[in-house]
Amino acid sequence: MKIPKIHKRTLANGLRVLVVPRRGFFGASVVLGLRAGSRRETKEINGTAHFLEHMFFRGGSRYLTQVATTAAIEGEGGDFNAFTEPEFAYFTIDMPASKLEIAMDVLSDMLLNAQLREEDIDMERGGVLRELARDADMPGRVAQKEVFKLMYGDTSLGRSAIGTRENVERFSRSDFVSFRKRMYNAQEAVLAIAGDVSLEDTYQLVSKYFSDLSPTSSDYGLPNEPFLTSLEPQVVIWPKKFSEVAIVMGAPAPTFYSQDRPAASILNYVLGDGVMMSSRLFQNVRSAKGLAYTVESYYSNGPDYGIFECLTSVDPERTEEAVEAIAVEIRKLIEEPPSADELKCAMSFRAGTKTMASDYLFTITSSLMQYELRYDKTKTALDEIRDTDNVTREDVSRIAADIFLPGGWKVAIVGPYSGNAETIIDILKTTLKV
Repeated sequence: MKIPKIHKRTLANGLRVLVVPRRGFFGASVVLGLRAGSRRETKEINGTAHFLEHMFFRGGSRYLTQVATTAAIEGEGGDFNAFTEPEFAYFTIDMPASKLEIAMDVLSDMLLNAQLREEDIDMERGGVLRELARDADMPGRVAQKEVFKLMYGDTSLGRSAIGTRENVERFSRSDFVSFRKRMYNAQEAVLAIAGDVSLEDTYQLVSKYFSDLSPTSSDYGLPNEPFLTSLEPQVVIWPKKFSEVAIVMGAPAPTFYSQDRPAASILNYVLGDGVMMSSRLFQNVRSAKGLAYTVESYYSNGPDYGIFECLTSVDPERTEEAVEAIAVEIRKLIEEPPSADELKCAMSFRAGTKTMASDYLFTITSSLMQYELRYDKTKTALDEIRDTDNVTREDVSRIAADIFLPGGWKVAIVGPYSGNAETIIDILKTTLKV
């Protein structure tokens, strides 16, 4: 397996720059990430990072308006976007490789020179409010947010990155100016570029357009947000009028630095990784019982937290049957390790998807950015694959028992379910033999 070489340099202001030249590609992918996500917000300013992300598209000093900013990229065949996550905010541009300087010019103008005009804030406010309303109409998203609330309470991890309606309606220019000044600096940023680009020319462009990014800020650090423990499962039910019931079952899982992270990753593929039809949840909850169209598990982690989730949407009348069916598959994995064939399939599938993902420029740049920002590490696809080389069948069973502890379960059910939390708790305790 041939892995593209990663070249890394650091500008004088502290900005880390990762470049992956890929000959034979017509495009280039640029991702700029900063440790400026929702975890750096207090309750009073919750939603600032996400709203500010929107505002960067509203015009700087060289591209004065949103129309001018958009035309500069799309008029050259490019595409751009931005995202706010707990640890970071990041901005992406995909362009023809020959137009790389335009991408650098526009991106730097957006971040360094954003005008943050009051009239633009008022116009963008409506869009953010509609985003809040849209999320409230998506039962799966509501359920996931409720699980995070159960897990972390009134902390930045327990709150939505979009914020509350009250905060969004209240924010003014001073809030965004203050957040940008405190959070947007070079030492907490990573710029990743991949594609048919010249290494030295790329570094020169980065230096030209990003050397003026402020070196650092004294306001840095992630809050301490421990998982909220309990003696038995906790369940929240939102009986909203949807056609289906969304079910999310979450539990604390190993952090990125835990020695058990590789085993938790393979557990995820054996149990129900979203696109793996040979996984246990897909085979036994979807195929054998016909309970759902999609049923999956998901394992995510950060420097100081980890979460394992099982997610599905079902007919309201089959809510309890679906909870029990998921719990049964978990109990089986705790009681008996996966077969040798299952383990091999899970490891091969994981390796294959990561290998193929390395052919996508955006996957390369976004992955590099995330590893550098979260863990101060540069990792290739091969590094990620080798992380799980030594995982055994017994490791998978052991980590399943460690993750799915009786009091660790946090469950959210959103939709027209007519039952109650006590019924769901009884199903979990009985099925898992608590």
